[in-house]
Amino acid sequence: MRRTVHMKRTTEKEAEAKKVELLENVLKGQAMENYIEHRTSEMRHCALCDSIGYKRRPMKQVGQKWVCINCWRQIRETIDTLDRWEEEIALKEEMERTIKKGLGLQGQARKD
Repeated sequence: MRRTVHMKRTTEKEAEAKKVELLENVLKGQAMENYIEHRTSEMRHCALCDSIGYKRRPMKQVGQKWVCINCWRQIRETIDTLDRWEEEIALKEEMERTIKKGLGLQGQARKD
C-alpha cells in the first residue's frame, strides 16, 4: 500500500511540473508575439533579396522600396567592375570582326 501512495505522489508531482512547464511555455509564446507585434513597424523588407531588415541588417529606402546593405554591396561591386565588363565585350566584338574578316578573305581567295 505504501508503494501506491508513493507512486501517486510522484505522478501528481510530475503532472504538476508538466502543467507549470506548459504554462511557462504559453507565457513565453505570448511574450514573443507581443514583442514581434511591437517591432514589426521597425522591420523592413528588401525588394531585391526578400530578406527582412532590422537593427542588424541596415537598409536604405529607394523611392517606395527598401534595399539591404548586402544588396548595396553587390550593386557597388558590379558597378566597380563595369569597366572590365565593357573591355571584355569590346575585345570579344573585335575578335569576332577579325575572324569574320579572315574568313571572308579566305572565301574570296578560294573563288579566284
